Amino acid sequence: MYGNLKFSYPEGQPEKGEYIVDKDGGWTPEKNTTTSAVHYARNNGEPLLVHNYWAQRPFPEDVFSCKEISLSPNGLFEETDFANITAPRPVLSRIVDIPGRLLCFLRRIFRR
Repeated sequence: MYGNLKFSYPEGQPEKGEYIVDKDGGWTPEKNTTTSAVHYARNNGEPLLVHNYWAQRPFPEDVFSCKEISLSPNGLFEETDFANITAPRPVLSRIVDIPGRLLCFLRRIFRR
């Protein structure tokens, strides 16, 4: 979603190279900012949630019991595994989410 993985190095110095994510993917600051995340599962494997760093409305973390990938502000990808967390989300965090979800719902209704 973020782009192709490429190996970049100064001309004639491949030992100084590094892997980069080229910005030719579907998610950039300029395009597909309405997609918050993608829930991905392949061949009945373990699901994976990939968050869109540039989403206008970011998808909350810890909604599904699976691994989640997020792009951090420093350009590195971070993986968090919520698959093995057995404790439910604290009640207070669920209550805090209600006004935001209600506002999003109302916005969608009044845009029609």
